[in-house]
Amino acid sequence: GRMGEEFLELITANVDDDATRLVFSDWLDEQGETERAEFIRVQVQRASLPPWDAAQVGLKIREQELLTEHGETWLKEMPEIPGVRWEGFRRGIVAEVAFVNFEAMRASAHACRAIAPIEAVRVSWPRRRESTENAPPIAELRELILTGPRPMDDGEVSRFANSPQLATLRVLKASGLDANELGQLTANLYHISPTG
Repeated sequence: GRMGEEFLELITANVDDDATRLVFSDWLDEQGETERAEFIRVQVQRASLPPWDAAQVGLKIREQELLTEHGETWLKEMPEIPGVRWEGFRRGIVAEVAFVNFEAMRASAHACRAIAPIEAVRVSWPRRRESTENAPPIAELRELILTGPRPMDDGEVSRFANSPQLATLRVLKASGLDANELGQLTANLYHISPTG
């Protein structure tokens, strides 16, 4: 319903705000969507606890149960966007997306970010003919995962290293890099707080 959409718009506009997510979970409870409500609370709680906290164990088990039972259904509710696959959740809301290639990311990132609080993106390395120039950055993107063989030459890697998209990242995972190139990419991420 409209109310649910309004909650999602608020959450999408305020990625880091857990309060809105928890109010949404209360509202879902009232609508009888108790498992979805619980899923949001479980993931929000897990994200707020340090990884070594004993409570993580039970929460993770419950999270997996809910995902196994409903994850696919919840992901299927997301709008279809060409070249985009909705992949997972952060703090209870769909926030992980995969693009078929860099062109799709450039074309559809904005549309995805308009309807979901995107925190993690998976995409294959840009192909030679795919420019990484002028790719509009996704606001608040936390994690970028580059997969597959790396077709870029060193010059392209250093250009990519200066992409505004890298400025918001906390996590960068990239296959096919040597130590020197990894250094180039991470030189731009020096202000990032180290993650566990």
